[in-house]
Amino acid sequence: MKHFFSLLALLLVLTTASQAQTPSAVRPVQADAIRYEFCELMRTGAVNLGKPEKEKSGDIYVDFGYGYEKLGGSEQVVREAGKIQVFATTISALNYMGSRGWEIVQILEQPINYTKGEPSEYVRRYVLRRPLSAKGVAGPR
Repeated sequence: MKHFFSLLALLLVLTTASQAQTPSAVRPVQADAIRYEFCELMRTGAVNLGKPEKEKSGDIYVDFGYGYEKLGGSEQVVREAGKIQVFATTISALNYMGSRGWEIVQILEQPINYTKGEPSEYVRRYVLRRPLSAKGVAGPR
């Protein structure tokens, strides 16, 4: 009988110690990850490297996921921008997109025409994003 009580006491001690090591059932609540929508703004035409833009020398296109459309031309762009606007420079277009909640993620530059082995024209692409809860068109596609 003495062995029975000592074995029972040992089991009680071991189960108490094992319960102290279990993780708590309450876990910290993680916030939902921010979801973004992306678009690409593309500037075509002669782009002078290292020189400021003083006049319109190309067109600005935007792609919201449906292919490139001239900014200010199609129904989707009109809904997104709110009204038809023609931008003279890339900076004016980027400032406007920034006021609509878009931020620049990446800038890409590609040479498209070569003169005497040197690139003479470039295409600049600006990848933009904004949270899905930002103002503007972010409804079902």
